[in-house]
Amino acid sequence: MRFAVDAHAIGQHLTGNETYIRNLLNCYAALDRHADFITFVSRDDAFDSVPERFHKRRVAINPFVRLGFDLPRHLRRDRANILHVQYTAPLFCSVPVVVSVHDVSFLEHPEYFTPFRALQLRCTVHRTVKAAARVLTPSAFSKRRILDAYGLD
Repeated sequence: MRFAVDAHAIGQHLTGNETYIRNLLNCYAALDRHADFITFVSRDDAFDSVPERFHKRRVAINPFVRLGFDLPRHLRRDRANILHVQYTAPLFCSVPVVVSVHDVSFLEHPEYFTPFRALQLRCTVHRTVKAAARVLTPSAFSKRRILDAYGLD
């Protein structure tokens, strides 16, 4: 099995998202010593934060380029079987997606976001959640909010 992980948050100082993805990669490395992992990072200095045996690929820091071109191209070329993302999957994803959605604050408190960012998250997270093979979330509270927001069962 070849697992792909969008780890672009590493090195971006994205607080909780960065901590989550670092810990997720370290747990993957500890729990599964045989699967093949490919990580996609947006900064060269992030390579050092990825477990040693994982394949590392550089993707654009610009989310439009990363999600629209880089990730779809790498997924096809690297023949990934599944992709893990936080919040937003690539536009044209050739493999099943597992998405981690930590909260839906962009829906409940759009005033904390720029208007463009709130709109972008409303559109892309909705599309990703509806298409995902699995949705992961860290708490029962967030689970209820996500179920309500997206009409999931």
